[in-house]
Amino acid sequence: MRLSSTILLLPALAAAQDQVPLKAQVQGWFDKVKSLLPTATPVVSSAAESAVTAATGAGAGSKGAAAKIVNKEVTFLTLGNWESLLAPKDDGPAREWLIYVTGGNRTCAGQCKQADKAWEDTIPLFSADQTSPSLAKLNCEKQGLLCSILSAGAPAVLHWQVPAREPGQPKPNTDVHFVRMNATTV
Repeated sequence: MRLSSTILLLPALAAAQDQVPLKAQVQGWFDKVKSLLPTATPVVSSAAESAVTAATGAGAGSKGAAAKIVNKEVTFLTLGNWESLLAPKDDGPAREWLIYVTGGNRTCAGQCKQADKAWEDTIPLFSADQTSPSLAKLNCEKQGLLCSILSAGAPAVLHWQVPAREPGQPKPNTDVHFVRMNATTV
C-alpha cells in the first residue's frame, strides 16, 4: 500500500521541482505591470504657476510685478437662496459649484475643525484660477432642514454642475457628486 501511494506522488514531486517560488512569480508579474505603466510626471497648471509667481514676487518685495490675488467670494447657502443659486437659469451659461458642508458640535460631533481649516486654506488656490467653480458653504448646524433636503452630512463637498437651460427645452438634469471627507485625517 505504501509503495503505490509513493508511486502516485512521484509525478507531483517532479512537477513541483520545476515551479518558480510564489514570491518570485508574483514579483515578476508586478515588474511586468510596472513596465507597462507610464512614468508619472508632475503637471503644473498655469494658474498654479501664476499663484507661485505672485507669491514669490510679493515675498521678494517687487513693486507692482505681481498681481494681487483677491479671495473668491464664498456664498452661504440658506433655505431662501439655494434654489436660485443652484437651479438652471433661462439665460446665462452653465455654472459649476463646490459646496462645502460643515457643522457644529451636534452635526459634526466636534470633528469638523480640521476640515474647516483645510477648506479655508484652499480658497486662495481657487481664487488664483479664473476658471475655478463658484464656492458655497452650507452649515448643517444652522441650516438643518436644507441639509436634510440635500441629503448632505458634514463634513463633505458637493460638486454641482448646473447646465445651461436652452429656450423651449425641458429643464436639464443637474449632476451632483457627493464627496464625503474623513474628518479625522483631512
